[in-house]
Amino acid sequence: MKKMVLRRVLLILPLLFVFAILQGVLISSAQATNLIQNGEFNAGTLPSGFTTVNAGDSTTIADWTVTVGSVDWIAGPRNHPGPPGVEGSVDLDGPPVRSISHTIHTA
Repeated sequence: MKKMVLRRVLLILPLLFVFAILQGVLISSAQATNLIQNGEFNAGTLPSGFTTVNAGDSTTIADWTVTVGSVDWIAGPRNHPGPPGVEGSVDLDGPPVRSISHTIHTA
């Protein structure tokens, strides 16, 4: 009888361990926050149509810095169709090379 109880306990322990890990993952996912600020490029006053933002500018597009060349900050979706609910976008297309950067703050 004691051996059967011990076997059941030994079978249940790994299941409890897996359950505990899954519960921790699910709780962590539920409490996750978005580390990217203004990822939809719609914070602040959107331009009427679009505006060109040059390298070194870290204030026109909130939370983003244009690092190389220039980019077009576009007010959408009326001027540039995008995903539903997204009101802004950034055009990085075309020569010369263009880039933007964003600092991600972590704990």
